Amino acid sequence: MEFVGELAVVQQRLAASRDLVARRLAVLEALAVAPGEQVLEAGCGSGLLLREIGAAVGEQGLAIGIDMSPDQPTAARSHCKDMTQVQVRVEDMRAVAAADDLFDATVYVQVLEYVPDVETAVAEAARVTKPGGRFVNVATNWGSLWWAGGEAELTARMVSAWHGHHRIRTCRWCYRCCWSTLASPPCTSAR
Repeated sequence: MEFVGELAVVQQRLAASRDLVARRLAVLEALAVAPGEQVLEAGCGSGLLLREIGAAVGEQGLAIGIDMSPDQPTAARSHCKDMTQVQVRVEDMRAVAAADDLFDATVYVQVLEYVPDVETAVAEAARVTKPGGRFVNVATNWGSLWWAGGEAELTARMVSAWHGHHRIRTCRWCYRCCWSTLASPPCTSAR
């Protein structure tokens, strides 16, 4: 799925909401970024998290954001234009243009559910992240979605669309791709 045009604008507005600001803070805490580190954010969207990562790594570090949807990196570049330590590229997370073991941390937020080949994407994260580096993945359990709208037919269509997302088993792929140590359980669902 590409977030372009009007869909990109909707995503960018949602990213600025209070709930997603709180999620960004939680992701930053989990990443535990230190000054001077190099961090990759795959699926960087409008760059709001990337900007926070750039601030955390400081001028001696490097924050790279990649996204396959061309409208998103344009917005990310705008959000990060004053940060020389931030680079933004239109790029596929399944084929990252980076050396092996380059990044201290790699982060995916709400992105794996849109990738047709999750195993390749996770393997690529393992390839570009240093041994002992950090991998943070945030994904929604779409099967738990519940919504009560004012119009029954519209509500049914919306819930059906949400439930159409890929059902992925990220945990299995993380273990298979050499993520040997995890700070916390990789998932909370038996799915």
